[in-house]
Amino acid sequence: MFKKLLLAVDINDPEGTLASAEAAVGLARHEAATLHVVNVVPDQGMAIVGASLAPDHNETVEAAAKRGLENWAQSHIPDDVSAVLHVARGT
Repeated sequence: MFKKLLLAVDINDPEGTLASAEAAVGLARHEAATLHVVNVVPDQGMAIVGASLAPDHNETVEAAAKRGLENWAQSHIPDDVSAVLHVARGT
C-alpha cells in the first residue's frame, strides 16, 4: 500500500519522537516501504539576524543537524528498514 513513509523528528527532543518512530518503523516493515526521516533546522528569520552570524553559520548548523540525525537514526531505525535521511531548513 505505502512505498514511502515520512517521519519528522526533532533531534533536540529525541524522547518526543519515540512513539511516532516506533509506529513508522513498524509500518515500514509491514509495507516494505522506505522510511524518509526529516529534521528541520530553523532559519534565522529576519535578514538582520543572519547578517550578525558567521559566514559559515548555515553550513555549520546543517552539518551538525545531519550528524545528529545520523546518530538518532542509528539508535532508532533498525538495519532491516530502508531509511533515507533529510535535513531541511525552514519553519
